[in-house]
Amino acid sequence: MAEPIPEGWLQFAIITAYNPAGKRYNELMNQSAHLRFQDSVMQSGIERLDIIGSAPDDTHQERGFGLLCSMDEARALAVEFDQLAFYWIDAGRVSLIDTVRRVHLDLGEWACRVRPWEVRLRP
Repeated sequence: MAEPIPEGWLQFAIITAYNPAGKRYNELMNQSAHLRFQDSVMQSGIERLDIIGSAPDDTHQERGFGLLCSMDEARALAVEFDQLAFYWIDAGRVSLIDTVRRVHLDLGEWACRVRPWEVRLRP
């Protein structure tokens, strides 16, 4: 069973490196982007969680990380990996943050969107 979100994580980002610029890439290219993203996050020293983002019917999934960082750090990482948006969790609410226009779209409660087996703490 996966570990829960750590207690001190009241604000954090969820970012993937899959499908840069909103274009569909094959699994090999997405895995390569994920490994580069993982290396970048590890070098930064940002605390992270493995997270798999999934469509409600599981027809589409993307590996990524929950990152304990500021919104500015999250935006910089998302832009560095050519992502159009990232998720921001703040006090139990989820927002989709557009990296270009910096628009925040409130998506509701985090607890309603997470399945415990999708979140794994990384040392």
